[in-house]
Amino acid sequence: MRQDQVPREFALIALTGIFSASLIAANLLGSRLVMVGPVSLSMGFFVFPFTFLTADIVTELFGKETALRVVKTGILLQIYVVLFVLLGFALPTSPFRDTEGAYHAMFGLTPRMVLASIVAYSFSQWADVKIFSALRKKTGNWLILRANLAAWSSQFLDTVLFSAIFLGGVLPFNAWIKSMLFAYFTKITIATFDSPFVRLGVRFFG
Repeated sequence: MRQDQVPREFALIALTGIFSASLIAANLLGSRLVMVGPVSLSMGFFVFPFTFLTADIVTELFGKETALRVVKTGILLQIYVVLFVLLGFALPTSPFRDTEGAYHAMFGLTPRMVLASIVAYSFSQWADVKIFSALRKKTGNWLILRANLAAWSSQFLDTVLFSAIFLGGVLPFNAWIKSMLFAYFTKITIATFDSPFVRLGVRFFG
């Protein structure tokens, strides 16, 4: 191992931490709908692409099976977080600081959002790891190419599933379609700009 290389065990712990933090942040921010131009978007859309970036780095450095274990860890973490959110609903509000309305406003959609996230996350991250791994054999040293192709494909699956479960029935149909398409192109734009960081991440952690 070169002196400037990150120890392999630390690299996997750090990447799993970044992956998990991005996933949890996407869930916590997901109930916040913001306007980007004329379109309503979940704040989670801006964070979630970083999970794909990290998963690609893990796949490149540690292989498909390790990346899939990181993905499974993410599912458990999502369930862990939503259980505490539900506990916050179940326990009575303190009379000394009544934040009931604010809590419901921010986390009222969280169980539905996390259900959407778990379903979309499970299928899309599995697809991302599988596609990236399969393309690795065909694209050789073209790391950024396979990162983009895997991200574009898996992000489409993620966007359709997440939007259908989380925003279906919340927004009017035309607004829902517009939001889904805008979200997809926003995420793949972010993923495309992120893709050089896959190479940097591989060099740094490899």
